[in-house]
Amino acid sequence: MRKDPRNSTAYRAEVATRLVEQAYPTLDFSLRITPEEYQARWHQVQAAMQAEGYSLLYACGSELDRSDLAWLAGIYDPIIERYGLLLPAEGRPVILA
Repeated sequence: MRKDPRNSTAYRAEVATRLVEQAYPTLDFSLRITPEEYQARWHQVQAAMQAEGYSLLYACGSELDRSDLAWLAGIYDPIIERYGLLLPAEGRPVILA
């Protein structure tokens, strides 16, 4: 029985590379969210936490539910099944994966 070459890692990598090469010229990079915007979001959440007396926030996501972490820190990885983020009332967040 012969193996289907389409199941090989090399074939999949080649297909992925071709797709990226085709799509890349059409991407609008002006829509990127800057690091400064993410920092402003952290500060907004941290101000709300401090107003309510919270010292730590835990946000979680998965390959199926990514909206909270995507908004808060730009985190989305469809390969990682579960991941999270710890945001202290002051300072930078810590990503857990």
